[in-house]
Amino acid sequence: MNPRLHLQGKKATLLTAVLVLIILKIAAASFCRAGRTVHVQIRCNGSQIVAVLNGGYEVSIIDNSEGRGMGFYAFLPEGSGRRPFYARNLVLTPAEGLFSGIPQSVSLLASCEYGRRITISDGWRIVPGRGLTFQGAEGSRGTAMLKGLAFRDFDLEVDFADATDSGILLRAQDADNGIVFVVRPPLNDAFFFKLTNGVPGPILNLIPISQLNADREILELANLLLEIFLNAALLILLLKGLLWLIPRRELFQIRLRPGLCILRVLIPIILTVMTFLVLAAVALIAFDGIPHIDDEQVYCFQAKIFAEGHFWAPVPAAKDFFKHWHIVMDGNRWFGKYPPLFPAILAIGMKLNRPWIINSVLGAMTGLFIFLTAKKLRGYACGLTAWILALTSPFYLIVGGSMMSHMAAALFTIMTVYFMLAVKETGGSGVFMSAGICMGLSFLTRPYTALLVSFPVLLFAAYEVDGWSSRRRAALALLAFAAGVAPLVVLSLCWNYIHLQGRGFPLGLYELYDATDTLGFGDLRGAGQRLTWGTWGHTPAKGLRSIYTYLDHTSLFFLGWPCRLSFAFVMYGLVGVCRDRRKLLLAGIFIALVAGHFLYWATEHVGIGARYWFEAMPGLYVLAACGIFRLTTCRRDRAGPSVAAAGITSHHVLVWAALLFFVFMNVTAYLPKKLKGLHNLNNITARLKTIVSEMHLSNAVVFVQTSGLSENDGFFMNDPFMRSGPIFARDMGARNGEILAQYPGYEAYLWDHLKLRELDPEEVKDE
Repeated sequence: MNPRLHLQGKKATLLTAVLVLIILKIAAASFCRAGRTVHVQIRCNGSQIVAVLNGGYEVSIIDNSEGRGMGFYAFLPEGSGRRPFYARNLVLTPAEGLFSGIPQSVSLLASCEYGRRITISDGWRIVPGRGLTFQGAEGSRGTAMLKGLAFRDFDLEVDFADATDSGILLRAQDADNGIVFVVRPPLNDAFFFKLTNGVPGPILNLIPISQLNADREILELANLLLEIFLNAALLILLLKGLLWLIPRRELFQIRLRPGLCILRVLIPIILTVMTFLVLAAVALIAFDGIPHIDDEQVYCFQAKIFAEGHFWAPVPAAKDFFKHWHIVMDGNRWFGKYPPLFPAILAIGMKLNRPWIINSVLGAMTGLFIFLTAKKLRGYACGLTAWILALTSPFYLIVGGSMMSHMAAALFTIMTVYFMLAVKETGGSGVFMSAGICMGLSFLTRPYTALLVSFPVLLFAAYEVDGWSSRRRAALALLAFAAGVAPLVVLSLCWNYIHLQGRGFPLGLYELYDATDTLGFGDLRGAGQRLTWGTWGHTPAKGLRSIYTYLDHTSLFFLGWPCRLSFAFVMYGLVGVCRDRRKLLLAGIFIALVAGHFLYWATEHVGIGARYWFEAMPGLYVLAACGIFRLTTCRRDRAGPSVAAAGITSHHVLVWAALLFFVFMNVTAYLPKKLKGLHNLNNITARLKTIVSEMHLSNAVVFVQTSGLSENDGFFMNDPFMRSGPIFARDMGARNGEILAQYPGYEAYLWDHLKLRELDPEEVKDE
């Protein structure tokens, strides 16, 4: 075949594919947009306020406040990308006054209606033809009062299009005080809460917006995938077009003198130290060196117990004051429900009084193995590129700055991958055993994640040994892998058996804490903990919504690039995977984690990212680096190492300029916003720790106002053995005297997340 005709045919196919993607994206977007409007009806009558959603789900509260103002409310969560919502078609029917019973209709589609100018609060504006929207930054909230309208009893209807966290302010005294009814379509829920001095109160009477439908969720997921694929295709085509226009010239060679070859060793060492310092800075500056997530609190609690040489602590007196999510009180044993390896590692940090240092070290080691894995696939320069991508990734930095176990599991996963890729070079059973040990360590850290990762790893191992001429040697290699995994899996089972004491099969402690915390679908999944997507239980539709939410967030959070381009080079790195099946292992781990967590009910939250997928991220950094170098490499070079090994070309300069532009956009725009909101993540701050330290409190009980078993920013400072103070307990109101009776002579304080106040003895009598 004529090469020129073949090339032209290939270009025509690519352009046709892009055109089809554009048409499909437009069609999917139009179908999805039609179902993204929530119609809210609210009736205020005396002490009762009733809200109805889309003519279906209904919720009511009792309120006796005397406020008469009303307005709109909006909150833009971190990571929402400032997606605009629009309020429109407002119909207000007062039950009192001059216009009693007469509907007052305002479309909110233009700044002037019926000859009257509509005045809008700061931060809000009317977009002609679309509606009223909030223009605040991510993490901000705002209210827009409807001036001239003051009714206590009324009927109201309004539409919210593309809402994230928006609603109506009712019975308002002013813009910062009133009752808010909010709808959150991305989470499929709606609820009332009290707004006091601009601070939201606890959720009141949460209901779903609608019953999730699998067909609808598939359409939304397809729309998002089309957007990601289309944006990636357009970026790659643009870069390829520019590369085609610019002649490929070698600009200079990189030849190190014999004495400077040590730089190839020094650069990874420098990057290891730099990764550690950057992650430590995130931990100390952004997270303030404290745990913010319930799971982190559990890891720190168990680490303190390990640091004292025990498996568990005795249950304290007045135990209700110390209950916390994911911590088991079983008889007189008090311990965390999570596997033992990460708390054991974290115990080293506890001994040093610097628990935040652990993930900084693990993250630096993970970066090193990202480099080594990419180096095996495509050379030294590709390895450095993968490491730099990780080092600038918001996902990597924030998980690495936290005290979660995901970085440890990611390290063991990428180490498993590295040893599997080394099989071709060594072919020895020792490499298989090393991979097995890493997989076992992962099982001791996050068992379900390790189980999911094991599927692509075992398939890859079977594929590798299938081509070996000696069946005996292949069998010994697989046995070596099993020998590496088995002892650590047995150790994990023993850990569970000791805690279960013969109750049930020793696979995990999750069911000891909550029998509904299991995999699969059904009304009872997670029913003992919290609602997800507005209802109890787990369904395929909820699983699809979770995948959509995680993918939506990760398409920005993975590298922090705009226009969902974070996955662009990952997908291009998979082109030609049939010629290099090693990349399938990296992609397979990601697919396995996505598919496996489809079956798990607790995948609604994205506080520090789609963390259940994080163990696959190191492999995706490697694939992204491979995609970058594929773009700069001639066809004849693609089977071998990068052209960068020989010299720097004009094509390298162009692609690296584009890469630096995206990194600059992330570092200057996206990443700072993500880091800024971590100080008070989950309403946990370091303020209480600072105040207690400055006051030198010792013999004191600090009652912390919590939201159920969450938002306890004093719990992590407790000694699990209660040998020294201060003691941080949940505020239980009239029962607070119970705990003071156990600690005579202790002073009582109350922390409301804003100030620490000493309590009078009369305020903490045991009733």
